[in-house]
Amino acid sequence: TVWIHPLRGGLQAEDMEIFSPQARVFAAVRLYLFYLMKITLPFNPAPIYPPLLRSGLFSFEGIGAFIGVAGLILFSIWLLKRSKMLFAVWFYYLATLLPVMGQVGAQSMASRYTYLPSLGPLLLIGIGAATLFERHLRKEHRFILITALLLLISMFVIKTTRHIGIWKDPITLWSHEIKRFPASRHEVYRNRGAAYYKLGYYQHAIEDLNKAARFKPQGPGVYTIRGSVYEELGNYGQAINDY
Repeated sequence: TVWIHPLRGGLQAEDMEIFSPQARVFAAVRLYLFYLMKITLPFNPAPIYPPLLRSGLFSFEGIGAFIGVAGLILFSIWLLKRSKMLFAVWFYYLATLLPVMGQVGAQSMASRYTYLPSLGPLLLIGIGAATLFERHLRKEHRFILITALLLLISMFVIKTTRHIGIWKDPITLWSHEIKRFPASRHEVYRNRGAAYYKLGYYQHAIEDLNKAARFKPQGPGVYTIRGSVYEELGNYGQAINDY
């Protein structure tokens, strides 16, 4: 049997050539804001996010991203004399995300990259809420804050439980990705096609692998799997052609 890992083949030479250093710098700056948003408002997560490398530094998105990141850096420096906490948290966040910034390929963006960086912003939110509760709220208002926090936590628990369900099996996972991003890249259809092949759903596998090949005709993994599918179906001429 043939099984293609979703990460394998993600960082290829053609990707490095297509995306200039300028485009990767732009993507890295935008990702700092993107991940910060996902940490604080973790809605609509996805197994694979579309890359942010297509726009330029001087596009509206590029300029906005630079202004946002630069503004947060300057604001944390301005507050340094009053409180070192925001400064420490922000630069901790910048430093711990730095190793995964500017990547290309299928895994240029991933929620798992925020596991360690999220500790800083979430700690800041927790300390801020505790300070507000202890020092600035009257007793009659504390009940409102606690109720609001419990509702928020309950909402996150429900969202988490639903999201866990998409990882039940490869078909569910990659079907969710295609539904979330209809213009999915070749890796998504290739992975679902490989899953269909392993389950014996050969026609579904061929349909997905054909789509994957149209997205990226030079991707060898697609033809390897499709050749195996044709071989199982007895279409040896097409199998040899793919191999």
